[in-house]
Amino acid sequence: MKDKDKNVPRLFSVKTTRKFLIAMITQGSVLLALFISAGLVATVTFNLTSTVPGATSHINSLLEKNLHTTANSDLKSYSALTSNNSPTLGPSWNTVGPRSVGGASTGSIGTLGIDWNNLQVVYSAGSGGPLDGFNDPSGIYVTSNGGQSWSQSDVGLGSPIVHSIWVDQTNASNAVAATNAGFFYTANEGASWSASNVADSALSILQIGSQLLGLAESPQNNDGTIYASTDNGATWSALWTSSPGEIMKSLGGNSSSACAYGYGSSAMVVCGSPTTTWTSTIPSISGLNGSPVEVSMGPYPTNIIYLNQGNLIAVGINSGTSWSILPKPAFVTGTWQAFSPDPINASLLYGASGDTNMYYSTDGGVTWSDSGRGCDVRTIRINPADSNNLMVGSDLCLYMTTTGVNGTWYSLASNMTNYMAYSVAANGPEVLTVDQDNHPLQSLDNGSSWGTIPSGGEIGYAYIDPGNPSYQYLDTNNFGIVNHYQVSTDGGQTFSPVTYLPDELIGIQNDPQLLVGLDLSTCTLSESTNYGASFSDTGTSLASVNSGICPFSNMFFANRSRIAIDPSNPSHILIITSMGLLGTTDNGSSWSIVNSNLGSTSFVVAFDPYNANIVLVGGWVFSGQGMWISTNGGASFSLDISGINCSQCIFTQAAFIPGSVNGAAVIATSQGPYFSSSSGTAWSSINGNAISQVDNGVVIDSGEIYLATNGEGVIQTSLPEISPTVLASTPPNQSYSTSMAASGGTSPYNWSIISGYLPNGLTLNSSTGTISGTPTTTGWYGFTIQVSDSNGLVGSPVKFEITVGSPDGYTPVSPTRICDTRAVSSSTLTNQCNTLPNTTLGTNSTLNVQVTGVFGTSVIPSNATSVVMNITATNTTQPGYLTVYPTGSTRPVSSNLNFIAGETVPDLVEVGVGTNGDITIYNFMGSTDVLVDIEGYNAPTTTSTTTGQYIPIAPVRICDTRAVSKGIASNQCDTSPNGTLSSNNTLTVNVAGSGLGGTLDNVPSNATAIVLNLTATNTTQPGYLTVYPSNLTNVPEASNLNFGTNQSVANRVIVPIDPTNGDISIYNFMGNTDVVVDVNGYFTGSGSSLTGASFHPIVPVRICDTRAVSKGITSNQCDTSPNGTLSSNSTITVNVAGSGPGGTLDNVPSNATAIVLSVTATNTTQPGFLTVYPTPSTPSAPPIISDLNWYQGETRANLVVVEIGRNDSVNVYNALGGTDLIVDVMGYYQ
Repeated sequence: MKDKDKNVPRLFSVKTTRKFLIAMITQGSVLLALFISAGLVATVTFNLTSTVPGATSHINSLLEKNLHTTANSDLKSYSALTSNNSPTLGPSWNTVGPRSVGGASTGSIGTLGIDWNNLQVVYSAGSGGPLDGFNDPSGIYVTSNGGQSWSQSDVGLGSPIVHSIWVDQTNASNAVAATNAGFFYTANEGASWSASNVADSALSILQIGSQLLGLAESPQNNDGTIYASTDNGATWSALWTSSPGEIMKSLGGNSSSACAYGYGSSAMVVCGSPTTTWTSTIPSISGLNGSPVEVSMGPYPTNIIYLNQGNLIAVGINSGTSWSILPKPAFVTGTWQAFSPDPINASLLYGASGDTNMYYSTDGGVTWSDSGRGCDVRTIRINPADSNNLMVGSDLCLYMTTTGVNGTWYSLASNMTNYMAYSVAANGPEVLTVDQDNHPLQSLDNGSSWGTIPSGGEIGYAYIDPGNPSYQYLDTNNFGIVNHYQVSTDGGQTFSPVTYLPDELIGIQNDPQLLVGLDLSTCTLSESTNYGASFSDTGTSLASVNSGICPFSNMFFANRSRIAIDPSNPSHILIITSMGLLGTTDNGSSWSIVNSNLGSTSFVVAFDPYNANIVLVGGWVFSGQGMWISTNGGASFSLDISGINCSQCIFTQAAFIPGSVNGAAVIATSQGPYFSSSSGTAWSSINGNAISQVDNGVVIDSGEIYLATNGEGVIQTSLPEISPTVLASTPPNQSYSTSMAASGGTSPYNWSIISGYLPNGLTLNSSTGTISGTPTTTGWYGFTIQVSDSNGLVGSPVKFEITVGSPDGYTPVSPTRICDTRAVSSSTLTNQCNTLPNTTLGTNSTLNVQVTGVFGTSVIPSNATSVVMNITATNTTQPGYLTVYPTGSTRPVSSNLNFIAGETVPDLVEVGVGTNGDITIYNFMGSTDVLVDIEGYNAPTTTSTTTGQYIPIAPVRICDTRAVSKGIASNQCDTSPNGTLSSNNTLTVNVAGSGLGGTLDNVPSNATAIVLNLTATNTTQPGYLTVYPSNLTNVPEASNLNFGTNQSVANRVIVPIDPTNGDISIYNFMGNTDVVVDVNGYFTGSGSSLTGASFHPIVPVRICDTRAVSKGITSNQCDTSPNGTLSSNSTITVNVAGSGPGGTLDNVPSNATAIVLSVTATNTTQPGFLTVYPTPSTPSAPPIISDLNWYQGETRANLVVVEIGRNDSVNVYNALGGTDLIVDVMGYYQ
């Protein structure tokens, strides 16, 4: 409804509207809520110098008093709501707000029950009479101190939808409520309610003499009954029942008689009293049939009947035998929302209009005056013994006067929170709301106190960028008001108007600048790539799949829930339309119908932001729809409403438990919230003690569930959370016990390990959360624990680790060949890999290699947790790859070494030690011989020491034998006597201390081993390089890098350092080759003052693959826009740790310092190289190094040990041509 400007002074003016689109959304963690009060008031402006007769500035002190008494109201726990006083199952919900805004705001008040004798006891409810079509389920609030404070009164109340309240004027402890579940009565001032013998939907209550009259309708019988009670509403007897098909909707009366209104084939009025016969008449007024009407009566003996239909008021006299229409003045522009004759003075009438103003007439309706009370009134109550004592309830305020309509009005708002919440999002203590009658509201203390944000409009949406909560958005449009779009760039501290925001605004976590919405004027996507600073339409119109007709017309939607973006692929978008669920995989360039069943009867679509394979689409249960589940990213859906026990309910919003591996989610419906711990395949109600059972939206933030409700505002309950989040380490073979605790949710709790495993000898007690036992095996153990409460709610899983024994330290050994599948010859000795049953590896075959034990002068202890090896494939018969993993574990989807027919290819591998001290090598296709050279190991140290700990450094080039030229600086390896390596020649390279490198200040002289990337280029014939500490007399029988003629090949090397001078040696077997050496890090030596990181092997896992999704290639962080095949001079950022979009990194903690990767380039279009380096804190050029080199058409892999950069990520830079990238995680340093 539009506000009309008038030159009429008023105490408070408002702008209003009413809309019923509800939604809720999350990201990250700001609490944003849009509210629509069940009544209407937008902005309240107090004019304390009004010239309205009787107005005084006394209202200022009254409002200030109320504001001070409510601003710091504590969160309260709602009482249990049941229909039969039985215990209520489910979680305990608490109120968030909003609370009294400016000392006046209450939320919707449509029903009042008042003790007129002392004005201290007042009962209120959100729902109103027949003209209030919203039926707000706010329950009942009661005050016993004249409105200074309110408490909810719902114990035993059968329904939170309350239409009428009667209060005993001799004892205000007695009251009766007419609810959708029948008449309920209390004898203890609302502390508890009891059901009467009438269970049909009760609509009205009034008192005549010593008896109560009540009206109830029976949807089953399609009729209505007037009842009488003589025991304060405990029992009722029927006085009159309409014929089937005659629906009775309203009852009104005075001190001697009453009339009820209904309609069947025509409008009808029936009048009588508890002691007289009830007779019916048909009003001779057109336009009444079938329309809701509010009935009231003038004082006895006039008995004038008033039928308020909203658009007109019919007046009946002589028991309804004569009817006329009450004239409405031209300046009353809205419909009559409330009407009441004075119970003493038959000439005094009050009416509240949809233009938000309250009017009065002193001559029976012949002329009307504007009272100046613009409060969007929904109900008017007048003291039957004092015409100057009025109380009005509205969409915003509750006011009372004892000095007449033009006298002083008092706010009784206090701490009521019976709002209709529009939407909610969460991010710490800020709560941003948009109430339909208050403009945007803001709380900075989780709803304890509230203030307004200036705005040009009212209802709309609020949204926070999930990738950057500093950016917040408001659309408060109302009837075309300008400047209704607002944006905050400082976390809600200030908002500024912008020219445009699209409908259904949404973004994703891992691209904070991207926002997508719908431009309904063009029926296309509207996109911003600059935090909403500007938007432009993108793609083709959705009308292209609907014969040119935009498929959004004549549809009812939950606000901002009909569009969803795939968090792993922003070009993949799903939208609910009247045609069904439409989808695009190219950012709207083309659209297709994904599922025609998910159309105009669906209301919400949501991707799980933590697992993009899971998509939920909520429909209308009544239409045979319900909840549709996809577990393949929206490619197909199945219908599943198991456990959703609601009829005709509508799904309004879905929210997912952060980090849940099973797609745990909460859905809001029009009949209460539901929870699933299993990707939506089974649901259970979690309505608990919530009063309202109409939920318009849901968001989960920081371990809390927030519901936006009709009539309760925003309510909150806590998910179970685990503490502590760090567990103590322990020596082996010693008794161990540690207990975790859960907070939030409802005990008892259930504990479970959902990934990883405990140390051998330890167990988790599922009932107590205690980990106990005697660990028997040293090493590092990572695992993830989740706790559920008695209602089945689960909190976010927590990753833990326990180290048994001292931290692992790295021990380098002289390179030693421990495995060679080639036949015994003069150059190949007998070994474990060329004696039966072992031999050349065939297609789809595996080889177990013992890696612990004594191998010549190298000893690998039995407690080694991981080993560093150089693995070489040779005599290959066709293209294929090798995968290396701990024996006993499931073979991962990853590769360590790629080759083509006839190639000899090496790669460094760092892998965990498996069963019996073995590792397993798998060959995918063709046949190949395998060579394994051991270079070092990680094992628990016997004492606390810093020896053998890894220190990553920024990659740096220390050696390049090529001649100085553009891009090649002078260095220790290209000056005489060094230079290109010839056959059977050795190059000595200083890698530590103050040697010739000049750039190695960060590698101390007591470092034990160095991590290098070694590249051979400009090769003149096939050969290999061997790297070893310079203090060895003989070149070891091992190879680190194999190459053919005219190749550029790289391999990672971890090699011991000569302790006397910080040198290593590089031996070239045959032909000439240039050598390039890049340093990535080192291992600490004895007495080091630095504390480094220990290696933690994991079962290899693929986290990045830029190739298009197909059989064997699943959707991942690297194959969705803007990522994909790498082009020339381009960089991709890959999340490698923590809870990033990799989705499979549970065992790589966010505090890991370095990551061990197998990086593969494939589908290469020209010769090139990759550089892998820590993601810098600010954009900068990649370092001048290379990690992987290839020729056109080659598939090449290399091990990379790289420091982890900003946001738990590393950058991969491609210099030339196009290439696809594959990244497998082998372990990490922490």
